[in-house]
Amino acid sequence: MRVAILGAGFAGLSVCWYLLHYKQGAIKIDLYDPQPIGGGASGISSGLLHTFSGRKAHLSWKASECMKEAHRLLTEASQGANESVVLTKGIVRPALSLSQESDFQSRAYAHPLELEWWDSADCLKKCPGLTLPSSSGALFIKNGLTIDAKKYLEGLWQTCSKHGVQFFQISDIDMSQLEGYDKVIVAIGPLTNSFPGMESLPLTGVKGQVIDLVWPQSVTPPPYTLVSQKHLVMSRDRKQCTVGATYEHEFSSLAPEPEIAAAQIIPSISSLYPELEKAKILGVRAGVRATTPSRLPLAGALNEKYYYFSGLGSKGLLYHGFVGKQLARAIISSDARHLPLECSGL
Repeated sequence: MRVAILGAGFAGLSVCWYLLHYKQGAIKIDLYDPQPIGGGASGISSGLLHTFSGRKAHLSWKASECMKEAHRLLTEASQGANESVVLTKGIVRPALSLSQESDFQSRAYAHPLELEWWDSADCLKKCPGLTLPSSSGALFIKNGLTIDAKKYLEGLWQTCSKHGVQFFQISDIDMSQLEGYDKVIVAIGPLTNSFPGMESLPLTGVKGQVIDLVWPQSVTPPPYTLVSQKHLVMSRDRKQCTVGATYEHEFSSLAPEPEIAAAQIIPSISSLYPELEKAKILGVRAGVRATTPSRLPLAGALNEKYYYFSGLGSKGLLYHGFVGKQLARAIISSDARHLPLECSGL
């Protein structure tokens, strides 16, 4: 079987790895992407991996299955990178209101193996210098991980390349170039519904920007990633941090726009650490990810040859392994019933 995968982000590399896994390498796969590995929207992801999202920290769709497959791919990527791709373990979610405090406490009570409720004293003890939006506390996600997204993608690519996968950095691919393939998987984020026959896929592009800051020497770096209205991720050397992200549904440029990023991110993040309001900006990065009305990914078959995988949104790290696995099974067996009905899109 000869397969072309258009897109080398979370979606494309996930289904690539699972195709190799199920076929024991007895498959020819070519990857195409206009950006280098880790250079697209997936590569600027802040790498948050956990199963309790939204304002009320509800358990995510197919949480246990998704985390199982995400951990499998993290292991493969770490082996490919020859080092761990995990930056930190544990995610802190400060409560922003009395109602959110109540929701977080209820969630911690219902899931004691995965969650803890920290009161204000706990927060200040474990994250010195943290300024809580209220005097309440925070939800601590014990098994939440923060991943070095770029290194993760590079590591997963190295694992796939050892099985003969070829990568072509090409801006545009002509339909005639796809004629020699048995299967084609379109995984090009918000551009997926510009592919012939996929125009009706309910995909919307959302621009996300993140800011890299110098961490103030006068403040103790937090040992965990913080997720509130915005998020804060420390670098591996603890000297820098990445804060984000914007959620821009209307935008005129794909390039980083520092003024827009700062206006949307800095006020929120400096409410947690006031010293960050004047921290030196090292750079701003931007990418456009695909979202869907249901907030669930899309994966399915247009016909016996063409497949699609997109719409991972802000939960790409959580969903990409499980859905990539199911799509690989559907492709190998030519049976779309392997795919979750919630992800069909057409």
